[in-house]
Amino acid sequence: MSKYFKISCTNCNKTLKVSEDLAGKNRVCPYCHTAIRIPKPTPTAPADNAFPNVDVSGTTLTTPTPSPSRRRKRAWYSAGSGESASSDVSLSISCMMGAVMCVVWLAMMFPLRQYQFGQLFWDRGWVPFATTFLMFWSVGILILKWLNLKQQRESMLLDLLPTEVSKEITLKSLDPFVEHINQLPTSAGESFLSNRVLRGIEHFRVRKSAAEVVTMMESQSAIDANNVAGSYTLLKRSSGHCRSSASLEL
Repeated sequence: MSKYFKISCTNCNKTLKVSEDLAGKNRVCPYCHTAIRIPKPTPTAPADNAFPNVDVSGTTLTTPTPSPSRRRKRAWYSAGSGESASSDVSLSISCMMGAVMCVVWLAMMFPLRQYQFGQLFWDRGWVPFATTFLMFWSVGILILKWLNLKQQRESMLLDLLPTEVSKEITLKSLDPFVEHINQLPTSAGESFLSNRVLRGIEHFRVRKSAAEVVTMMESQSAIDANNVAGSYTLLKRSSGHCRSSASLEL
């Protein structure tokens, strides 16, 4: 299991929690978005565990009222308006990006229409126009997904459960942890990690069982994996349509 240690951003001085595996690599600070180089952990400073300890001793059976979470504004390239993290991107924005790239490409190919390469896009009927648009729409989706992936990777540096708030997870420390997470940058609201931690906190608040929280987190991990895999359905369909159109043209 990877160990973690804390560093301060050289630009904004915010505390970041990084894995020892990232030592010597460059990462972008999720607070100020400045590129920083992760130093190697000092031998005298013990590495923190990935998560604080969980303590359910001395708790009553009454169920506290869940603390309200701050509603975060989604990134411009994300799809939907829900609170859950998602790898889906805006189809309308990617469609507009694909349309612009398609028009630019066809304009570049117009002077070459007397050559065989240019004729592939202009003198073969409607099929080249459809396949070119689908191709660039797929490129637009991949660009937005790359931005989403970059944001997810930045959020991995956030210290979601700092020991400064509490060294143990207890019913009394749940609200401070939730408040801390809600004060993180907006990008944390769309992070699979932060949403999974918040779900675990609220589940522990109700069930008061660390074992049940671990089971729930494993199930949520599988749900997130299926979410990511399902978000590529449109790309697979577009690829299939392009192959079908190309075979139809031939």
